[in-house]
Amino acid sequence: MNGLKYLMVICLLMYMTLANADAYISGKITGKVTSEEFETPVENAILKTNAGRSAISFSDGTFIIDHESGEYTLTVLTDNYEPYSVVVVVQRYQTIDVEIKLKLRSIKPIISSVSDPQTLLGEKTASIFANNVLSINDIERIEAIIVCPQNPQKIELDEPYVLPFKNISGTNDYSLTYDNFEVSGTYQISVVATDTAGNTSITLTTTIIQSIGPDAFEPDNLIDEATVVILNSPKAQKHTFHSIDDEDWIKFYINYQITYTIEISNMEKNAYPIIEVYDCNETLQFTQTMRNCLVNGTAIAEWPSIKEWSSIAEGIYYIRIINQDKNISEQDIGYNTGYDIRIIVKSATLPGLLYAKVYDEKNKPLKDTMISINDTKYVPTFPNGSYAIYLEYANYSDVTVIPPLCYHRISFPAIINVLKKEEKNIHMKRIGLQDTISALQIMTGFYSTGEISMNEDINQDNIIGLHEVIYSLGCLEE
Repeated sequence: MNGLKYLMVICLLMYMTLANADAYISGKITGKVTSEEFETPVENAILKTNAGRSAISFSDGTFIIDHESGEYTLTVLTDNYEPYSVVVVVQRYQTIDVEIKLKLRSIKPIISSVSDPQTLLGEKTASIFANNVLSINDIERIEAIIVCPQNPQKIELDEPYVLPFKNISGTNDYSLTYDNFEVSGTYQISVVATDTAGNTSITLTTTIIQSIGPDAFEPDNLIDEATVVILNSPKAQKHTFHSIDDEDWIKFYINYQITYTIEISNMEKNAYPIIEVYDCNETLQFTQTMRNCLVNGTAIAEWPSIKEWSSIAEGIYYIRIINQDKNISEQDIGYNTGYDIRIIVKSATLPGLLYAKVYDEKNKPLKDTMISINDTKYVPTFPNGSYAIYLEYANYSDVTVIPPLCYHRISFPAIINVLKKEEKNIHMKRIGLQDTISALQIMTGFYSTGEISMNEDINQDNIIGLHEVIYSLGCLEE
């Protein structure tokens, strides 16, 4: 008798469970999502009812939702299309089929997707795809804007490459092949479509990483090819040892009685950098195996020490970085050999940036200048003669540009604010005949055209005299 009761209870529970399941999931909503303008399937559209049931459309636009019976609102959301809603009535054990046509939000072309990020292992060629490009008007062009790996300390980046895609016949897909992924690092790629009416699509982006190859500073294997490192820059220079004999050279200006901190970080497994510091006569001053001085993953070397201050002259110094590990297997040459390098003046705070461009009278970049701020000298940061100098918060009343031969000195004020960039465009004036006449007038006491500027004092002896006359005459001969 007890067994019969237990059986009845179990049957009752099973009936209630099935009845509840029947109440919740008793029908289906199916259909297809398409574009009204293009009559093509819409993939990855999100479909959701006000009961919380949802689905995502497949590549062919179809979808299926298991649903309880009743009347519900089905909402469809996806990029590039207007939201769509429809009322559906789900009946028990029945399938309701819904045809959904979405309208474009705008008349702009649509790039459905672009290539996934890629990583190259030394090969220089890769293809990029723009998939399922749709437009009410004809497509005029699709372009990739490729920004190559660059010196991360640069203030102004090099011009990107702009390359055209070609249509893959019989499809809405486009492709391009680029064969110059040579420099190691990350290539930022933006893809944009333009139709014949001038409408442009939303820009989609992807990346291609070259893991083996020369860095953005090459060629820098010789002292004459050394690049300037920005002191106290929050961004490091990124280098690699891309071949067994590769070495990197950087340079910076040493000021009297200042100790500089050389930091090397993010050393990859095949990078064992040794630094060698040379003066302008290429005499070795200091050397350090950087993996021997690691602190929390960063190798730190300080030079010159206080004891060495008296023996170190001001001027441009060079750092040679070589890879200690010459026993790398052939397949690992150039692979996982990257490192970052910075040079820091430890006593400085870093709230602001002075960015200065120096031009001649014809508005062309003027190289071989030097900037002096509070008796601290800086050499040009970039080949075009521009400077990027990190300074403490202050008003600097006398920033002086020390020019190359036959140009006047120029002084100007600079206000450095916290975390802001102060930009200056400086135009240098060439020494000419009038400067010779002025120097002769000053020597003879006949100068009467106004205040004498000590920027005309060539040899910085606080006297404008015979030396300035001879110098300016020499400039006239050029």
